[in-house]
Amino acid sequence: MIDELTKISTATLQATSTQVSVLPRDINPIDPDSRISGRIFTVRLDPASNYYLHKAIYEAGKSDILVVQSQGNFELGYFGEIMTVAAKQRQLKGLVIDSCVRDTREIIDLGFPVFCKGISIKNTTKEKLTSQTLPVPIEIGSCNLRPGDIIVGDPEGLVSFPERLLKKVIHQALANIESEKEWIAQIRQGRSTMDLLKLV
Repeated sequence: MIDELTKISTATLQATSTQVSVLPRDINPIDPDSRISGRIFTVRLDPASNYYLHKAIYEAGKSDILVVQSQGNFELGYFGEIMTVAAKQRQLKGLVIDSCVRDTREIIDLGFPVFCKGISIKNTTKEKLTSQTLPVPIEIGSCNLRPGDIIVGDPEGLVSFPERLLKKVIHQALANIESEKEWIAQIRQGRSTMDLLKLV
């Protein structure tokens, strides 16, 4: 069912259910053709360090998507080509981070979807400043994200919801798509959006 999500836009998923959370709009794909959908492995970084991101690559499960809270220092490049090769070797499906990355040309050429706030060549440290067990609940913007939640991303945005809602969200989204197809057909036959949406 998770693979079905790649056929549904994030805008449709957001419109479908009040239980779908929207991540901050300034987190965007470095490749505009990128799409992701899958279970998340959540990571909270120590300030200015990517130690726990390295660790997460080897603790996440096959097909997981790394979702990372950087806790400030948003202009540092926490992820690059070497980590991308490692993540692909581990068969991970992508990365979402509320900060910057580097080596974007190489990441795109490797075909690894990355959603981030921007690009920066500034180095991080690799210090282990705190002791934590991965994965951990995190917060990005107003979204509370828990290990195993579902995330979907496309060029228009990122949404997340609990895995227990997967079947319901897909069913509602597909029903919404069929309704919109019918509306489009009726508009092409001369009906107005004012009439269809009962705005008059």
